[in-house]
Amino acid sequence: DAGATGLNYALISPGDYCQANPQVATSCFRRGGTSASSHTVSFPYNTAANTNVYDVASGRTNETAGTQNGATYGMGWHRSTRTIFTGAVLKRHTALGPSGSGAIYRTTQGGSTDAALFIDLSTIGTANDAGGVIGARGATAPSSADWAHDGNVYDDITEQALGDIDVSEDDSKVYAWGLNNKRLYTIPVNAGTNPPTANTAGVTSAAMPQPGSCLAANTRPFAVTANNGLAY
Repeated sequence: DAGATGLNYALISPGDYCQANPQVATSCFRRGGTSASSHTVSFPYNTAANTNVYDVASGRTNETAGTQNGATYGMGWHRSTRTIFTGAVLKRHTALGPSGSGAIYRTTQGGSTDAALFIDLSTIGTANDAGGVIGARGATAPSSADWAHDGNVYDDITEQALGDIDVSEDDSKVYAWGLNNKRLYTIPVNAGTNPPTANTAGVTSAAMPQPGSCLAANTRPFAVTANNGLAY
């Protein structure tokens, strides 16, 4: 009734809210191969300043273990299943995880250390198009490419593997940048799955718009965030 008065009307976006002291997740990097255990950890938001969050006694939770996901950077939160998504990143001195440069891993938050592959974007479309092919590294490589130097990937940082990732507010999609081909991937999540699974047949990608004032060779996409139904 357009003439009604005294009515209250409110809108809420659940993605704008959380508990008073949420867990904050981040990546830990360690030099060497996957056995060196680059992994994902979390700790309480209200952890006191200068606390050594590497110390489990301080409240740190190991979300992944051992060789499960290797070096990752991009991270997204799937609220309905309490799942952390992490994307493979190429970082000098520390190894990629077992599924390589196009991998997105998922793990149930809370210390379950049940990390597993969610999707390998290197298998979508043209092989290795999303994350690229990484050359020899580590103990089996020439001295210039051992973990202390890792010179073979010096020129590939921000150009290979994945950039940032995020999850849509309704938990229906995961977004991820493929740095090799500069494309933003949209990965549908199969409804009702827990842990969430990827609808690989429904994956789409879009090329990064090229700013007119920049040379294509000098532009590097990386960040992405989801807000109000759109990816930015």
